[in-house]
Amino acid sequence: MCLKKVFIGLAATFVSAIVFLSISPPDVFASHADMYYSMGREYMKKNNFDMAALAFQKATELAPEWAEAYNALGEAYFQLLRFGEARAEFDKAIKLKPDYTQAKINRSRTDLALSLI
Repeated sequence: MCLKKVFIGLAATFVSAIVFLSISPPDVFASHADMYYSMGREYMKKNNFDMAALAFQKATELAPEWAEAYNALGEAYFQLLRFGEARAEFDKAIKLKPDYTQAKINRSRTDLALSLI
């Protein structure tokens, strides 16, 4: 009787471990990246560009292949007049997604701002 309970407990633990391991870490982190990205967008709406940049930076750390997060970080840096950093983020977005029109527009706008300094 006791051995049966031990076996059932071990089986339940094994099943739980399989379920946990079937969730790939990028999926888990991507959901957190989405959260930081959304926070960054809300900060942008409120013109709180410092906090937006921090949120977008965290999103890029958690999802380093997410071009939209780099573009958003570049937009925050642009609003902070940190044009060199903005351009670098737009370049990263374009490298990840070569057909990303908005990032190309943002980079061109940043190049113009840099040329006027």
